[in-house]
Amino acid sequence: MTELNNVIAILPGKTKPNEIVLFSAHYDHLGSKNTEGDNIFNGADDDASGTTAIINIAQYYAKQANNARTLMFAAFSAEEIGGFGSQYFSKQLNPDAITAMINIEMIGKPSKFGTGALWMTGMERSNLGTQLNQALAKSGKKIHKDPYPKQKLFYRSDNATLAKLGVPAHSFSSSQLDKDQRLSPSK
Repeated sequence: MTELNNVIAILPGKTKPNEIVLFSAHYDHLGSKNTEGDNIFNGADDDASGTTAIINIAQYYAKQANNARTLMFAAFSAEEIGGFGSQYFSKQLNPDAITAMINIEMIGKPSKFGTGALWMTGMERSNLGTQLNQALAKSGKKIHKDPYPKQKLFYRSDNATLAKLGVPAHSFSSSQLDKDQRLSPSK
């Protein structure tokens, strides 16, 4: 049996410490054997890219030292085999304290909307996408709606666990599932 751990970091909020914004990613990925018997671990994009992003976001906000809300950063284990890391995590705190969850999933490649453009799962399930797009309006950037609704991606990542508990929880990605056939049928 292998023991797995979630990795969590917290930056306490200055004026709204009881409201938590959660940034997350998963750090596991399943490997596969090719015909020559080599082990292939496809985790650079899925999801070392997301894990790297949350580390960079944490560093940015730590330097700013002015976050109103408490910022929590979680690198979950066992997403690929059933979301066990996020399920365990969700039982350790009150979901009502989480204002929003931004789960970062596969941002290592340009999206179908262009380099640097992200799309979000479940945009119709909360006003988080609207709020982010209002904040991004002056920059000319935009968060796009999930272009792969048939894949039901909202339910296939760590955000689903907290969304089921009523948290506005979404995954953000740049993956092009129509071009990366390795990811199309199921992650």
